[in-house]
Amino acid sequence: MKCFSKFQFVLANAKNDIICQRYFQIKGYKEDVFKNIFVIKELIDLCANLIKNDLKIQSEKYQYKHNRIIHTNKIKPIEHCIYIVFKVIVDDKTRIIKLIPIGIYPASIRYSINIRQQIPSIIQLIQNTFSKKLCLSS
Repeated sequence: MKCFSKFQFVLANAKNDIICQRYFQIKGYKEDVFKNIFVIKELIDLCANLIKNDLKIQSEKYQYKHNRIIHTNKIKPIEHCIYIVFKVIVDDKTRIIKLIPIGIYPASIRYSINIRQQIPSIIQLIQNTFSKKLCLSS
């Protein structure tokens, strides 16, 4: 068990241009967390959902502000090839990667992503996950 470890989360676009990046440490870091895939999957899904929900709220505000809410029963095709990459890096090694599709959001939201309000929540989720004691069954 390490007392501290250098952590970093990065949000980048498909071309690997960094949108947001933060460095932080975790007191009481337990490397055993990486042995439990369910905990890691839950962590990355929670972080991705925070980002997606924030983008959804920003999109709704944008559409309301510009009167672009269109009520229709037609399904708009989703551009899945447009995505952002969420990474968790531990001691300069990429340990977790999640692709988040953003093709469903308006272009003005996609190209000016601002998750500043979500940063403390994301860091807290990562810190809590990697400092908790796990009961791993053998």
